[in-house]
Amino acid sequence: MPLELSESDGAWLAELDERCNETVEARGIKIESPRDVVLTAEEWHRVRQLVFDHELPCLPWTQWGFQHAIAVYDHAPVPGVSNEHLLSLHAQHLPDYRAWRAEAPQTAGARAWEEFSALTHSDRNVEVVRFYGLPEPQARDRYTY
Repeated sequence: MPLELSESDGAWLAELDERCNETVEARGIKIESPRDVVLTAEEWHRVRQLVFDHELPCLPWTQWGFQHAIAVYDHAPVPGVSNEHLLSLHAQHLPDYRAWRAEAPQTAGARAWEEFSALTHSDRNVEVVRFYGLPEPQARDRYTY
């Protein structure tokens, strides 16, 4: 199994998640809502490096079918035990997303998918999510409407 995530790297991911997202409640239902935060290129590079170096389980999802997102998890002690959520990132958090939307709004989502799927759809990530019994990443059309 991969190297354990250091306490400082885990804390950094948790702080980043808190900076990028907030939980809002409406009529008793709690949902995650992205804050208006854009990662620096260095932060996005560090996230990618931590996911690859530590083989952190990473799953794609979508915010109501309109914006691609990923969820990054820590390793569970054993398969069948819930993996701790570390970080969610939405397309709007990517360093270049606003520029992509400005230059070609119709392709910005596809470009975000390319960035995220490099993590979620890598051969190793698919093996890791299978190992933990997490849902396997699907084709892009399963996450869009």
